Amino acid sequence: MLTIDCNLLGVIDGEQVLDIGCGQGRHSSEACEQISCRVWALDIEEETIKKAKCFLELMDEKGQTQ
Repeated sequence: MLTIDCNLLGVIDGEQVLDIGCGQGRHSSEACEQISCRVWALDIEEETIKKAKCFLELMDEKGQTQ
């Protein structure tokens, strides 16, 4: 599945990432796995934001984020 490459984008630890049109958070979660960053995820659909938030929180609880 195609997703982001933080190295290619030049995003480094400590930076903030804005994911506009995040859907269920696929790119947001990938950024959290690759680098230590703060992600801001936005989408027009409230349900997808809820799913993305839940998914990212579970990743954090399992230690899958930087």
